[in-house]
Amino acid sequence: MEDNREQLAVSSSEVKDYVEIERNVLRDDLENLNLRYGNLLKKQMKHELEMDILRMENQDLRELKEPCADHKDVEIVTLLRINRKLHVGKEEKDLEIARLREEIRTLKLRFGVED
Repeated sequence: MEDNREQLAVSSSEVKDYVEIERNVLRDDLENLNLRYGNLLKKQMKHELEMDILRMENQDLRELKEPCADHKDVEIVTLLRINRKLHVGKEEKDLEIARLREEIRTLKLRFGVED
């Protein structure tokens, strides 16, 4: 019975040592996890700050683009109007050229001129 008590005492001591070792390992693991978590939080905050900066730059670019888009629309409408006027002018000149060609043909026939 005495041997059993000694064995239990040794076993109990070994278990206490093992538990203490495990506790230390777990404490170290927890400390490492807390450090990694802190580093991840810092990275997240840095990324969020970068995203905020990019959002502000994007907004600035949108604000710059809007007047340009309005100006471009006005320019397109103006160019379309000019194009329409030029097209009408071209049609009038084409009709005048056709009329003059017909007149030349008529004159050539009347005076017997060959091409």
